Amino acid sequence: MSARDHSAGREVIHSADDCLHEGCKVEIFLRARQEPIAVARLNPGQFTVRIFSASGASYDVAYSAIEAARYVRHSPINAVSS
Repeated sequence: MSARDHSAGREVIHSADDCLHEGCKVEIFLRARQEPIAVARLNPGQFTVRIFSASGASYDVAYSAIEAARYVRHSPINAVSS
């Protein structure tokens, strides 16, 4: 993998970590893996990130192996109180 893949993976993890702190649900997609990992917590390092999944498992993943992330943000608009 290239340095570009490493930088892109770091950016995905940074955005995912920000979303987790906002209370969003986050899923991480890895290269060569079809199912995403539902993330409970992230612990970024210099070359790898430790992903703690919602199922309780943890994974040490190189930034270059991270393909994408999916975020589910909660809407600040409450239809009941409108």
